[in-house]
Amino acid sequence: MTERLPPIVAPPPPWWRRLIQETRHNVPGGFFRNVAWQYGGTLGSSAIGFFYTLIVARALGVEDYGLMALGLNVAAIVSRFATLYIRDMVIKYLAEFHEGGDLPRMLATIKLSLLLDAACGALSVALIMAAGFWAGPHVLHDGRAWPVLALSAVAYVSQNVADDTALGVLRLFNRFRLMAVVDLSGAALRLALAAVAIWGLEWGVFGVLGALALTNLLVNLTLLASALALVHRIIPLRTPAPISLLAPRAGEIRSFLTHNYFMSVTGATCANADLTLVGYFVGKDAAGVYRVAKSFVILMSQAAYAVSHVLYPHVARLWSRGDFARLKAFVRRLSGVMGGGSLLLYGALFVVVPPAIRWMLGPQFAEAGTLFRLMAWGVVVWTPFMWATSLLLAAGRTDLLLRSSVLTSVVVILLLLGFTALWGARGAAVVDAMTVPLSVGYALVQVRRAGLLSLKGPAESPERTRA
Repeated sequence: MTERLPPIVAPPPPWWRRLIQETRHNVPGGFFRNVAWQYGGTLGSSAIGFFYTLIVARALGVEDYGLMALGLNVAAIVSRFATLYIRDMVIKYLAEFHEGGDLPRMLATIKLSLLLDAACGALSVALIMAAGFWAGPHVLHDGRAWPVLALSAVAYVSQNVADDTALGVLRLFNRFRLMAVVDLSGAALRLALAAVAIWGLEWGVFGVLGALALTNLLVNLTLLASALALVHRIIPLRTPAPISLLAPRAGEIRSFLTHNYFMSVTGATCANADLTLVGYFVGKDAAGVYRVAKSFVILMSQAAYAVSHVLYPHVARLWSRGDFARLKAFVRRLSGVMGGGSLLLYGALFVVVPPAIRWMLGPQFAEAGTLFRLMAWGVVVWTPFMWATSLLLAAGRTDLLLRSSVLTSVVVILLLLGFTALWGARGAAVVDAMTVPLSVGYALVQVRRAGLLSLKGPAESPERTRA
């Protein structure tokens, strides 16, 4: 009688392999591929933008670079009062109508978005120029304030008109490779045109702003044409689809846009107020140094933003399909991956960035290294929980996001006024680091209170029920 041998049990795989396997299982298909393209395009364009900042700052000098930074910053703040941030609406409702096969309403949503985009762009230019009466003498402190603000308005609006519609469509339908190529090409063109304006034509700050406006326009038109061509393949653009098809959902859409508008205004004003207050309390030289430091923080945060651009369309699709168990597993895994990655990145940049700034820009920008260290820690805090905002948007709970944005903005503006008046640019840097963590933290609290972590399914609004 032969002896029965015990079964051979394979040893468990190492922890890092289990982590990869679980992450692949819990993450929607195509997510990592889209993140790779988004991250590649974002990282590449940010790297080119980084050299653009170095070259332009060094060529223009502290004073003129600070003047340009303040002009663009004023344009960014003021234009937010005429911007609805339509991209979130485009993704949410296109995902719903496409998943439900309601193609005429999908096309009507795009028409509504383009109409609102055009109206917002025209209003933005008017508001920026009106703001110049106060911002010129009190913020820019320069006789060239009016032409700088005019070019800043054109540059900002040419970048944002129809941008929300185009990017919403392209992200929802996973055209991240196309967007990466366009972003890289636009960043390279912006750098080339700025070099021609500075050294070839010797137009200084006006040439740089003009080159920026032209580049933004070309990039925006390319994205819009690509988005409309994609929609045309799904449903011909000539298909009768009046905006009135959305009438049964008008109340819901209006509420979504209203909440998003006030959320955008408060959030963007809060995000850009630091540089403006540095210019007001300290001066344009300090504003130029502060802008360099913030450019490095933006470069660091691009890794997280690349994921967030892919994250919301995926969350919106899973929510529309009702696949809540998979959605819950996905956001849990994402928190661990993003938290660990951002901590390692901050540790490396904490050591590298300050000496790099001194070496590349000279001692006049050395303070930017300290400002970077004071700003960048905030990225580590909010990155693991970036999914909270996407979940609230997908669930249609923009009212909760608005509460988060308003509360955060009030607290941050008060802190900025006090800290910047007392400690200058360093005080503003400390408060800037708190901005996004406060907003995301409050959004996470609202997610828990609303019971969305249980992911039982979206509550039907009265408008949607009638539709």
